[in-house]
Amino acid sequence: MTRIVTVGAAQLGPIARSESRAQVVARMIELMRQAKAHGCDLDLTLSYKNTTFNFAKHREPQAYGLIVERKGAVPPPLE
Repeated sequence: MTRIVTVGAAQLGPIARSESRAQVVARMIELMRQAKAHGCDLDLTLSYKNTTFNFAKHREPQAYGLIVERKGAVPPPLE
């Protein structure tokens, strides 16, 4: 038996500092609507959220030492 699965791939892309959370979420929802309109059958969002991008599970503050302890670092100007 043959089964055809339609898989879509999308990337939200960069998020500008000037964009609000609502704008970013709206953009993501629009990408998901487009995927549905094209008949996509597979959604790996939850899988990635629970594994690769589960920051609460994988956060290791001791690994940030190289970043926060550098001398001469200058914070970016506030806009």
